[in-house]
Amino acid sequence: MSRISEEWISWYRAERSFWSHDGNMKRPHTFLPFPSMRHCNSFFDNGFIMQNPCLLNDASRDLVELLMAYDTTAINVDRVVGLGVNAGLLAYGIAREIGRKRSLQCLCSVAMKRTIGHRTTAEFVQSIRMGELVLMVNDALITGGSIGLLTEAVAVAGGYIAPFVATLVNCLGIMEWGSGKSPTKIATLINCPLQTWAPSECPLCKGGSEAIHPKGKENWARLNASY
Repeated sequence: MSRISEEWISWYRAERSFWSHDGNMKRPHTFLPFPSMRHCNSFFDNGFIMQNPCLLNDASRDLVELLMAYDTTAINVDRVVGLGVNAGLLAYGIAREIGRKRSLQCLCSVAMKRTIGHRTTAEFVQSIRMGELVLMVNDALITGGSIGLLTEAVAVAGGYIAPFVATLVNCLGIMEWGSGKSPTKIATLINCPLQTWAPSECPLCKGGSEAIHPKGKENWARLNASY
């Protein structure tokens, strides 16, 4: 591997892409994406990896090696898929690394969210072929919502889900997704469970800290400003 977990965390800190609340109630804190909306005291921003081809290559290679450590057949997939821009870039990187590793091309697809009424689904930009074995990836596993949407979209397209999920950061603190006899194993560069609270029980809110969305340049700057 190019970097072990601790080295990846150090890179996040150096790039100011890992934020953690310091107890100063003048500093805002974050809430998780819908539908969770739970408040939390730390967050990861994966954008710095996605805009750096060298780091994206390193992350993709390390994740493929982790997958193969689970099972050498883990890279015997037809396609890698991700939901959204960041996960789509990671899917591209992992598919390319899988193709290099086995000397046989691996396809990739990106899916985008589509909301109609109260229902949100994932639609693939590049169509999945019937019967393909599909590896799902995510840049950050926070609530599991993206994996759920991808699972439904792959099934609708007639594909089959590989028994692995690859992610840069696992904020759920679990190493298997799903239940039953064959849960999906999670390969991750960083396993860092987030501490979360229901909005009504959030100690940071009770202390006067404002809850803001963690995404966006302006909000990320507010989270990391000097107070």
